[in-house]
Amino acid sequence: MLKTQKELDPTANAEAGGSWYFVEYFNNFMNYIKGKDYPVPLDFFTWHSYSNVEQNIIYAKYVRKTLDANGFTKTESNCNEWNPGTSDRCTVRDAVNVASNMLMWQNAPIDMAMYYNARITSSYGGMYDPLTWEPAKCFYSFKAFNKLYTLKNQILAQSDDSNLLVVGASDGQEVAVMLSNYSTEDTKLEIEGLDGLKEIRYCVIDKDNTFDESDASILKDGVFNGQTVLLITAKK
Repeated sequence: MLKTQKELDPTANAEAGGSWYFVEYFNNFMNYIKGKDYPVPLDFFTWHSYSNVEQNIIYAKYVRKTLDANGFTKTESNCNEWNPGTSDRCTVRDAVNVASNMLMWQNAPIDMAMYYNARITSSYGGMYDPLTWEPAKCFYSFKAFNKLYTLKNQILAQSDDSNLLVVGASDGQEVAVMLSNYSTEDTKLEIEGLDGLKEIRYCVIDKDNTFDESDASILKDGVFNGQTVLLITAKK
């Protein structure tokens, strides 16, 4: 099938899909296509996950390692369906889980990650409240990440706390840093690199705020509350 597709249209992308069972399926599929007498193209391998951040990074590394080990070093790894699940829909926990996954995906060994989904009427449509059709807290996690996306260029931003995920971006004039405390526990936080920046703004997503603007007091006494997403923006 894959060989025929490429013969008919050399510009077409050939893919293989997998779901939660992709470990067994994946290995069997790799053994099958690499054992053929002719080379089988594989432009991208897609997989799904409805797990947490810790599991998703393991899956992402496993897929990349397996593709490379079987000679498919140029094959894309695309998690084309992910969602933390439906049980926490419209809660701050869902917003934090989604934000943490997006920050994790940014530095994970994958090529694409697609949230499932943005439909209001879907049970997995975590971006909206199905009763009011208003944006849920999760929506604002995407809004925060979009700020990084619009600045285009990732900059160095790192954390020494495994529960605290962070990504930064800049267009040369403006800087944005997005943080997510995945834990339910508060953590000590000391931010370096803000000296000399102007018009610093803090937008918070937590149990009491929905992308509300705050000031540096959000980090009072160097404490970053558990289950909180924070977007910091500033001008150079």
